[in-house]
Amino acid sequence: MPQAKTKDEYDAFMQIQNAPDAATAENLAIAFETKYPQSQLKAMAYNIVMRKYSEANNAEKVLTTGRKAVSFDPDNVQALLLVSSSLANSTHETDIDRDEKQAELKKDATHAIELLNGGALTRLGATPEQNNAALALAYSALGTMDAHLHNWSAAEPNLRKATELTPEGDPVTYLNLALALDNQQKYPDALNAANKAAQLAAAPGYEEVLKTAQGEQARLKQLSGGAAATTPNAAAQPQKPAGANAMPSSTDPNAQNKPQQTVPVKK
Repeated sequence: MPQAKTKDEYDAFMQIQNAPDAATAENLAIAFETKYPQSQLKAMAYNIVMRKYSEANNAEKVLTTGRKAVSFDPDNVQALLLVSSSLANSTHETDIDRDEKQAELKKDATHAIELLNGGALTRLGATPEQNNAALALAYSALGTMDAHLHNWSAAEPNLRKATELTPEGDPVTYLNLALALDNQQKYPDALNAANKAAQLAAAPGYEEVLKTAQGEQARLKQLSGGAAATTPNAAAQPQKPAGANAMPSSTDPNAQNKPQQTVPVKK
């Protein structure tokens, strides 16, 4: 467990954790890094900032602060997963640097999978279900990236793996699996995935995912010879891939743990 060497270092770290917003936390982390360049807590500090930006839905800042956390700790599973998801969500076929982004995602997600399979989270007290959720996020990021780049056959196995790890998990992953199958003309399997996406997306907070899943359902029912589509153009073309979800806090049971101190706190 990373440790603070002095009370001042510990207090400075706790200011980052208790910051009221992500921007304030980032400024405090930059100051912390400058004042304590040898600190063991630098990666944890940027993990906190990254999570705050994730909660604020600021994908660009999740990526920059997550990369910073990984630079201080290459085995930082939480940062590897969030950087991978951020890259998956923000990379498109027309991006000039898409190959570099894809290479970075594959490196980070693959390393996260290796660490998770090696017990990186379970050693910290994560349940098998929590570990599977983290693994699913890594596989979903890999599949989502390929879906955004229209590499449908490459996207399919990783998205399938993610849904196998968390069968009742993320509707976005099921939707992207449906799209990958649809674009390979595997219509019956695609419809099954779209049905599951719509079922899971009925939960609050997934309104846009539900709308897209229902549109995909209508198209696939028509192509599979089922019920008539609800709109005349439902079978015109598949929907666009959706973004991967950010990592749920349950996959990192010690994310909010306070660092240890090696010196007594003075009263």
